[in-house]
Amino acid sequence: MTIGKNAGDAGSAQPNTLAPGWYQVEPGMVFKVIVSSKETGGAYAIVESIAEPGIGSITHRHHYEDEHFFVLEGTAHIVIDGKPIDLYPGQSATLPREVPQVWINRSDKPLRVLAIFSPGGFEQLALEIAEGGGLERFDHSLLRPKYGLEALGPKLDGARE
Repeated sequence: MTIGKNAGDAGSAQPNTLAPGWYQVEPGMVFKVIVSSKETGGAYAIVESIAEPGIGSITHRHHYEDEHFFVLEGTAHIVIDGKPIDLYPGQSATLPREVPQVWINRSDKPLRVLAIFSPGGFEQLALEIAEGGGLERFDHSLLRPKYGLEALGPKLDGARE
C-alpha cells in the first residue's frame, strides 16, 4: 500500500493493485483477501475491493452468508431488497443472506470497500473466478450449488459492461 505524500493526499491510502495478492474478477474490479475463512475456522472472511466508476454487481442473493459492506473511499449505491441507499466513507450496511441485492459505483472516483462475509467461504469464489481467468471463463453453473450465490438479474442502469 502506498500513502499519499503531499497535503492534498493527507489521509488517502491507495493500494498498489499490481502487487501480489490483488486479483481481478472483471475489468475495473480488483480485490484482495485480507482475512481468509481458512484463518478463522470458517467464521468470517474479510475482502478489500476496488471498483472503478460504473462498475458493479449483478442483482444476486447469497444463500450461505451475510455480507457487511464498509465504505473506505468513494460512494457505493446499493439496492437491498428493493430499497436504494448511498453509502459514503465510514458508513456501512449489512446485506442479509436470502435478500436480493445489487451495487454500483456511480461516483467519478474508485470505490474502495471492505466486505465482511459471515460465515466465511465466499472469498473462495472470488479467488476461483480470478485464478480461472475472470467471469467470462468461470463455470457459472457452480455459483448456486458450490457457493450459494444465485444470480437474479442484471446490473443497475449505468453499469459498464
